[in-house]
Amino acid sequence: MKKFRIFAMVLMLFVAIAVFTGCNKLKTEDVEKDPVNYVMEGSKLTLSESEFSPVIDPKDKIAYELKLKGEGQSSNIGLYLDTKEQKGSVDISSKTSYASDFGDESYSQETNIDAAIFYEDKKIVVKSEMLEDVIGTDAVGLDLGFTYDELKESGIWELLEQFGAITEESTGAIETLLESDGLTKLFTGYVEGLQKLAEEQYEVGEVEETTVKIGDKEIKAIAVSMSVNEDIYADIMEKTGDLLVKLSNLIGEEMTEEDKEALMSTLNDSIPEMSGDYTYYLSKKTGALIKMEAETKSETTLEFMGESETEKSECSFEIVFGEDPTEKLLPSFTLEYSQKSEYVDNTIKIEAESREEDGKFIMEGKGTAESDGEKSTTELTFEYENGEFTLSGKDDDDNEYEISGEIESSENEFKVKLDLSKAYGEDEDLYGVPTEIELSVTYGEDVPKLPEYKDILDFTVEDLSMLLGGVDPDFGYDADYDEDISIDDYDELFKLDMELYLETDADGVAAELAKYAENGFESEEEYLYYLFVVYTYADLTTNYGAGEAAIDEFMNDIKNNGGTTYDIAVALYDAYYDLAVPTEEEVRDYLDNYEDYGYSSLEEAIDDLRDYYGEYLIIPEEYLTEE
Repeated sequence: MKKFRIFAMVLMLFVAIAVFTGCNKLKTEDVEKDPVNYVMEGSKLTLSESEFSPVIDPKDKIAYELKLKGEGQSSNIGLYLDTKEQKGSVDISSKTSYASDFGDESYSQETNIDAAIFYEDKKIVVKSEMLEDVIGTDAVGLDLGFTYDELKESGIWELLEQFGAITEESTGAIETLLESDGLTKLFTGYVEGLQKLAEEQYEVGEVEETTVKIGDKEIKAIAVSMSVNEDIYADIMEKTGDLLVKLSNLIGEEMTEEDKEALMSTLNDSIPEMSGDYTYYLSKKTGALIKMEAETKSETTLEFMGESETEKSECSFEIVFGEDPTEKLLPSFTLEYSQKSEYVDNTIKIEAESREEDGKFIMEGKGTAESDGEKSTTELTFEYENGEFTLSGKDDDDNEYEISGEIESSENEFKVKLDLSKAYGEDEDLYGVPTEIELSVTYGEDVPKLPEYKDILDFTVEDLSMLLGGVDPDFGYDADYDEDISIDDYDELFKLDMELYLETDADGVAAELAKYAENGFESEEEYLYYLFVVYTYADLTTNYGAGEAAIDEFMNDIKNNGGTTYDIAVALYDAYYDLAVPTEEEVRDYLDNYEDYGYSSLEEAIDDLRDYYGEYLIIPEEYLTEE
């Protein structure tokens, strides 16, 4: 229930902030001509009265920045756009540290990630200090206007030839594609199609006169109903499929309609089915937005190892901005949210009203939550004055929690700072949890300039091999299990591991396996293999940091070759350490500090790593020369 209490507090906080961010008498016939524009103008009129979040007119240059800090980690994410000049950049930086005690020994590890992507004048550049370690330069780029001759003279072409990807048919197709500017035209058409779909993502329903009751008054209003176009996501997938078909055909790898439909099915399964209905109430007297209602639904089907699970969520909310928000904005709101699946049954409801008291804005409310039959209630109070605010909560056990922060705004910037350090209980471990959050939106600032870079077309085959190895190491695997080990031996090994996964004894494992029929399996053995795969997958990704995509590819290769769940379990067991092999950065850290790990020489540390992880471990060349 702790998660729901924090969720309730943060949700109320953002609603409280949101209602403080964008006169003539309305006529229904006017609104009917352009309902979307009237809703937008009414929203701006309402929100323009906010003391600390004025509506900022959109401009060509805009920057979004998010900063997160907490014990053991800090992250910064930035998005910078210039729509007029059609250029932009994204940068991400993250620093995490880990410390632990094992017996009398203490260990610590620090990981730093920095990366930025730039786009300008049809050039794409990736910049990161990690690239410096791999290929000797921190920025790699490509001018998308490259010609067929430039590509054919590059190391990329030579590498493709080595892999057998260049044929007589594909050579002609690539030449046609580049020389006719076909690639640019193809993507331009795709983007224009997406832009058109974006304009059609909402469907306008009825526009009618009504009244809205606020307090003891009936306010004359015009209601505008809108709904999300439920086909929008399928339409986007359809256009994406058409693009992939055209691309494959251009390079000589024909994709049939059947291939496309199979791909579309996979893509559509990964996107939740969503729908939403919204109603906006505009005051006939002022044109301002005085009330908003919404109902949204989402349904997602997740599949794993042949099993599927459907998760449904519903959300409804109502916000009343006041009788005349152009004079005073004192909103109230109600929000209800539910999430249901085979394993989850959660609901939450928040109600709040606001008032003014001695120049201070105050919103008071209550959040109630129910999770798997367990109920909790949290009393909520939001107070704002002179750019500073607090959101306090008090639960059923009289435990008190608080989120504090600051809001800064000007003509060209809006910034929110949050302190979440008191939003959790004193006994909760906050390691790795962001406790300081800062979000800013800035208009008018120049986009970071394109850095000096090395063009990827100038790379040699050796450069490209180093680059690909550093970005996506091929861990590999061996799906063939040891022929000297019998099925019975593997069964016993799996049962021993299950004791660890379930933190129980052999009797506990036996009791769990006895449930095979009620879980849809035909035997205890079949259920054992399934459980082993599920828990091993979770262990690899959660405790060993193995890539989900790599494990999925590993298991899919076995299934595609006729492998059973038993075959996957055996292959996972044999390849366990290979799939969890450390990254090159982790290897470097380990070898640079081998004495801290109890080794007397670098050679001894390398031999131990190889013995433990096998042939898939990548040892950087500079360490091998020192052996």
